[in-house]
Amino acid sequence: MDLDFTSTTIDRGEFKSQLTSVLHSKNYYGISFRINDEWGGSDDSYGAVIGYSHKWNSNTFNIEVSFREKPTLPVVEFPILAEVYFRYCQFESFGVPCLQKVEVLAEKIRASFQRLRGRDLFDLYLFAATPGSYDKSKVRSLAVIKCWNSKDPFDPNWLMAKISKEKYDWNDLQRLVRSNMLAPQKKVIGTVLSHYKYLTNLDRDLERIVADSKSHRDSAFVAGLAQQLAN
Repeated sequence: MDLDFTSTTIDRGEFKSQLTSVLHSKNYYGISFRINDEWGGSDDSYGAVIGYSHKWNSNTFNIEVSFREKPTLPVVEFPILAEVYFRYCQFESFGVPCLQKVEVLAEKIRASFQRLRGRDLFDLYLFAATPGSYDKSKVRSLAVIKCWNSKDPFDPNWLMAKISKEKYDWNDLQRLVRSNMLAPQKKVIGTVLSHYKYLTNLDRDLERIVADSKSHRDSAFVAGLAQQLAN
Protein backbone atom coordinates (compact mmCIF):
# COMPACT_ATOMS: atom_id res chain seq x y z
CA MET A 1 0.00 0.00 0.00
CA ASP A 2 1.24 3.50 -0.86
CA LEU A 3 0.35 6.70 0.99
CA ASP A 4 1.15 9.75 -1.18
CA PHE A 5 1.39 13.27 0.17
CA THR A 6 2.32 16.79 -0.93
CA SER A 7 4.01 18.96 1.68
CA THR A 8 2.56 22.44 2.12
CA THR A 9 4.46 23.74 5.16
CA ILE A 10 7.68 21.86 5.97
CA ASP A 11 10.80 20.85 4.04
CA ARG A 12 12.23 17.39 3.49
CA GLY A 13 14.64 17.49 6.42
CA GLU A 14 12.02 18.53 8.92
CA PHE A 15 9.54 15.95 7.64
CA LYS A 16 12.11 13.15 7.87
CA SER A 17 13.00 14.19 11.42
CA GLN A 18 9.36 14.30 12.53
CA LEU A 19 8.53 10.97 10.89
CA THR A 20 11.46 9.31 12.64
CA SER A 21 10.42 10.83 15.95
CA VAL A 22 6.80 9.69 15.60
CA LEU A 23 7.14 6.23 13.99
CA HIS A 24 10.61 4.71 14.24
CA SER A 25 10.71 2.03 16.97
CA LYS A 26 7.44 3.31 18.43
CA ASN A 27 4.35 1.48 19.71
CA TYR A 28 0.75 2.68 19.58
CA TYR A 29 -2.36 0.72 20.62
CA GLY A 30 -0.40 -2.54 20.55
CA ILE A 31 1.09 -1.90 17.08
CA SER A 32 4.86 -1.58 16.65
CA PHE A 33 6.27 0.64 13.89
CA ARG A 34 9.71 0.87 12.34
CA ILE A 35 11.24 2.69 9.35
CA ASN A 36 12.76 -0.13 7.31
CA ASP A 37 14.09 1.85 4.36
CA GLU A 38 14.25 5.37 2.91
CA TRP A 39 14.82 6.85 -0.55
CA GLY A 40 14.92 10.18 -2.36
CA GLY A 41 18.26 11.90 -2.03
CA SER A 42 17.17 15.29 -3.40
CA ASP A 43 15.25 18.01 -1.57
CA ASP A 44 12.10 17.58 -3.71
CA SER A 45 10.98 14.13 -2.57
CA TYR A 46 11.15 11.62 0.27
CA GLY A 47 10.02 8.03 0.57
CA ALA A 48 10.07 5.42 3.30
CA VAL A 49 9.02 1.83 3.87
CA ILE A 50 7.22 1.56 7.21
CA GLY A 51 7.06 -1.82 8.86
CA TYR A 52 4.35 -2.56 11.40
CA SER A 53 3.44 -5.58 13.49
CA HIS A 54 0.98 -6.67 16.14
CA LYS A 55 -0.04 -9.91 17.82
CA TRP A 56 -1.48 -11.62 14.75
CA ASN A 57 0.09 -9.98 11.71
CA SER A 58 2.93 -7.88 10.29
CA ASN A 59 3.41 -6.04 7.01
CA THR A 60 4.73 -2.85 5.42
CA PHE A 61 3.42 0.25 3.66
CA ASN A 62 5.13 3.03 1.73
CA ILE A 63 5.01 6.74 2.46
CA GLU A 64 5.95 9.08 -0.40
CA VAL A 65 6.06 12.86 -0.02
CA SER A 66 6.58 15.45 -2.75
CA PHE A 67 8.14 18.83 -1.95
CA ARG A 68 8.34 19.95 -5.61
CA GLU A 69 5.49 22.45 -5.68
CA LYS A 70 2.74 23.76 -3.47
CA PRO A 71 -0.92 23.13 -4.37
CA THR A 72 -2.44 25.84 -6.54
CA LEU A 73 -5.80 25.76 -4.78
CA PRO A 74 -6.42 25.82 -1.01
CA VAL A 75 -6.48 22.33 0.48
CA VAL A 76 -9.76 21.11 1.99
CA GLU A 77 -10.34 18.67 4.83
CA PHE A 78 -12.28 15.49 4.14
CA PRO A 79 -13.26 12.74 6.60
CA ILE A 80 -11.80 9.29 6.17
CA LEU A 81 -14.28 6.97 4.48
CA ALA A 82 -16.05 5.01 7.20
CA GLU A 83 -15.23 1.31 7.57
CA VAL A 84 -17.00 -1.31 9.68
CA TYR A 85 -13.95 -1.86 11.86
CA PHE A 86 -13.89 1.81 12.94
CA ARG A 87 -16.32 0.94 15.73
CA TYR A 88 -13.57 -1.12 17.38
CA CYS A 89 -10.87 1.55 17.19
CA GLN A 90 -9.61 3.12 20.41
CA PHE A 91 -9.56 6.58 18.82
CA GLU A 92 -11.97 8.77 16.91
CA SER A 93 -11.92 9.05 13.13
CA PHE A 94 -10.31 12.25 11.85
CA GLY A 95 -10.23 14.53 8.81
CA VAL A 96 -7.37 14.66 6.30
CA PRO A 97 -6.27 17.82 4.41
CA CYS A 98 -6.64 16.97 0.70
CA LEU A 99 -6.19 18.52 -2.73
CA GLN A 100 -9.46 19.69 -4.24
CA LYS A 101 -10.97 17.31 -6.78
CA VAL A 102 -10.19 19.54 -9.76
CA GLU A 103 -6.53 19.76 -8.72
CA VAL A 104 -6.29 15.99 -8.27
CA LEU A 105 -7.57 15.57 -11.84
CA ALA A 106 -5.20 18.24 -13.18
CA GLU A 107 -2.30 16.39 -11.52
CA LYS A 108 -3.48 13.17 -13.15
CA ILE A 109 -3.67 14.85 -16.57
CA ARG A 110 -0.11 16.14 -16.18
CA ALA A 111 1.07 12.69 -15.09
CA SER A 112 -0.63 11.12 -18.11
CA PHE A 113 0.94 13.71 -20.40
CA GLN A 114 4.39 12.86 -19.04
CA ARG A 115 4.11 9.08 -18.62
CA LEU A 116 0.84 7.38 -19.49
CA ARG A 117 0.11 4.02 -17.86
CA GLY A 118 -2.96 1.83 -17.67
CA ARG A 119 -3.54 3.02 -14.11
CA ASP A 120 -3.56 6.65 -15.25
CA LEU A 121 -6.00 5.84 -18.05
CA PHE A 122 -8.37 4.13 -15.61
CA ASP A 123 -8.22 7.10 -13.21
CA LEU A 124 -9.15 9.42 -16.07
CA TYR A 125 -11.99 7.05 -16.94
CA LEU A 126 -13.36 7.18 -13.39
CA PHE A 127 -13.45 10.98 -13.48
CA ALA A 128 -15.15 10.83 -16.88
CA ALA A 129 -17.91 8.66 -15.40
CA THR A 130 -19.17 11.69 -13.41
CA PRO A 131 -18.65 14.52 -15.93
CA GLY A 132 -20.93 17.02 -14.22
CA SER A 133 -19.11 16.82 -10.91
CA TYR A 134 -16.25 19.21 -11.64
CA ASP A 135 -15.36 22.48 -13.37
CA LYS A 136 -13.78 21.55 -16.73
CA SER A 137 -12.49 25.07 -17.37
CA LYS A 138 -10.64 25.11 -14.06
CA VAL A 139 -9.16 21.65 -14.67
CA ARG A 140 -7.92 22.71 -18.13
CA SER A 141 -6.26 25.83 -16.71
CA LEU A 142 -4.70 23.93 -13.82
CA ALA A 143 -3.31 21.25 -16.14
CA VAL A 144 -1.63 23.88 -18.32
CA ILE A 145 -0.17 25.66 -15.27
CA LYS A 146 1.10 22.42 -13.75
CA CYS A 147 2.85 21.47 -16.98
CA TRP A 148 4.30 25.01 -17.03
CA ASN A 149 5.63 24.39 -13.52
CA SER A 150 7.46 21.34 -14.90
CA LYS A 151 8.71 23.32 -17.95
CA ASP A 152 6.75 20.89 -20.11
CA PRO A 153 4.58 22.68 -22.73
CA PHE A 154 1.12 21.11 -22.60
CA ASP A 155 -0.04 19.76 -25.97
CA PRO A 156 -3.59 18.37 -25.61
CA ASN A 157 -3.74 17.03 -29.17
CA TRP A 158 -0.55 15.06 -28.60
CA LEU A 159 -2.04 13.70 -25.36
CA MET A 160 -5.21 12.56 -27.15
CA ALA A 161 -3.12 10.76 -29.80
CA LYS A 162 -1.01 9.17 -27.06
CA ILE A 163 -4.10 7.90 -25.22
CA SER A 164 -5.42 6.40 -28.45
CA LYS A 165 -2.20 4.63 -29.51
CA GLU A 166 -0.54 3.66 -26.23
CA LYS A 167 -0.02 -0.04 -25.44
CA TYR A 168 -1.38 -0.57 -21.94
CA ASP A 169 -0.58 -3.27 -19.42
CA TRP A 170 -4.19 -4.38 -18.98
CA ASN A 171 -3.13 -7.36 -16.86
CA ASP A 172 -1.86 -4.91 -14.25
CA LEU A 173 -5.27 -3.23 -14.15
CA GLN A 174 -7.08 -6.54 -13.92
CA ARG A 175 -4.97 -7.34 -10.89
CA LEU A 176 -5.83 -4.04 -9.18
CA VAL A 177 -9.46 -3.44 -10.18
CA ARG A 178 -12.46 -5.64 -9.42
CA SER A 179 -13.76 -7.31 -12.56
CA ASN A 180 -17.21 -5.73 -12.21
CA MET A 181 -15.62 -2.26 -12.23
CA LEU A 182 -13.22 -2.69 -15.14
CA ALA A 183 -14.85 -1.96 -18.51
CA PRO A 184 -13.35 -3.38 -21.72
CA GLN A 185 -10.19 -1.57 -22.82
CA LYS A 186 -11.81 -0.23 -26.01
CA LYS A 187 -14.65 1.34 -24.02
CA VAL A 188 -12.27 2.90 -21.47
CA ILE A 189 -10.13 4.48 -24.19
CA GLY A 190 -13.17 5.70 -26.14
CA THR A 191 -14.77 7.24 -23.05
CA VAL A 192 -11.56 9.04 -22.09
CA LEU A 193 -10.99 10.39 -25.61
CA SER A 194 -14.57 11.64 -25.86
CA HIS A 195 -14.76 13.18 -22.41
CA TYR A 196 -11.42 15.03 -22.40
CA LYS A 197 -11.86 16.75 -25.76
CA TYR A 198 -12.41 19.92 -23.76
CA LEU A 199 -8.67 20.01 -23.02
CA THR A 200 -8.00 20.93 -26.65
CA ASN A 201 -9.93 24.22 -26.36
CA LEU A 202 -7.12 26.45 -25.08
CA ASP A 203 -7.87 30.17 -24.97
CA ARG A 204 -5.27 32.87 -25.61
CA ASP A 205 -4.18 33.06 -21.98
CA LEU A 206 -3.50 29.32 -21.82
CA GLU A 207 -1.73 29.35 -25.18
CA ARG A 208 0.45 32.16 -23.81
CA ILE A 209 1.36 30.01 -20.80
CA VAL A 210 2.10 26.98 -22.99
CA ALA A 211 4.42 29.11 -25.15
CA ASP A 212 6.24 30.31 -22.02
CA SER A 213 6.68 26.85 -20.46
CA LYS A 214 10.37 26.51 -21.32
CA SER A 215 11.58 30.06 -20.65
CA HIS A 216 9.41 31.05 -17.66
CA ARG A 217 9.74 34.71 -18.65
CA ASP A 218 6.02 35.27 -18.02
CA SER A 219 5.99 34.09 -14.40
CA ALA A 220 3.97 37.06 -13.13
CA PHE A 221 1.18 36.36 -15.63
CA VAL A 222 1.06 32.68 -14.66
CA ALA A 223 1.04 33.55 -10.95
CA GLY A 224 -1.84 35.97 -11.56
CA LEU A 225 -3.95 33.33 -13.29
CA ALA A 226 -3.17 30.79 -10.58
CA GLN A 227 -4.30 33.30 -7.95
CA GLN A 228 -7.57 33.84 -9.83
CA LEU A 229 -8.19 30.09 -9.79
CA ALA A 230 -7.47 29.91 -6.06
CA ASN A 231 -9.91 32.69 -5.14
